[in-house]
Amino acid sequence: MLQRAEYAQRFNDAEQRSLKCVLLYCGDHDPDGLRISEFLRSNLEELMNITWEGGDTGYDPADLIIERFGLNYDFIQQNNLTWIDNLITGSKKDLASPSHKNYYLPYVQEYLAKVGVRKCEANALVVRPREAGDLVRNAIEAYVGSGALGRFKDKHDAIVKEIKDFRSSKGLDTIIERALEEIENS
Repeated sequence: MLQRAEYAQRFNDAEQRSLKCVLLYCGDHDPDGLRISEFLRSNLEELMNITWEGGDTGYDPADLIIERFGLNYDFIQQNNLTWIDNLITGSKKDLASPSHKNYYLPYVQEYLAKVGVRKCEANALVVRPREAGDLVRNAIEAYVGSGALGRFKDKHDAIVKEIKDFRSSKGLDTIIERALEEIENS
């Protein structure tokens, strides 16, 4: 809940600055993992009426883009990721068993028909770091463009130069060095 509240507040702050927010989600390939992105918005909507400690009000995720970008069946197959031959849930119940309360729900039946009684956990990506990096990079670059890192570095370098030039022109370098020496010696 706290993590959700923290990113809701960051989204709210960004949207107040007229930025477009995107929540990218990469999760397990199993019946529930494929549906989590559907619940992310409703989980954030639960925080709409909250008042933060600083007095700010809650966050309305109506304009938030939520995109699930992995793990997807084709990616798992192309990268030879490990399938686990069961649908045991986090609560140790077998979603592939007719005795499971969700077994007959359409999303479970559709998954069983398409994929069978197997799943792939997101941590399967650790054996394919380059491919995992590409997967994440492609999802991000779809929103910020392929040259985003270079553009960010250029802006960062320009700001650092501007700060250095300002400090130098005002004689602040010497003052800062003396202050740091005094802090170290005290």
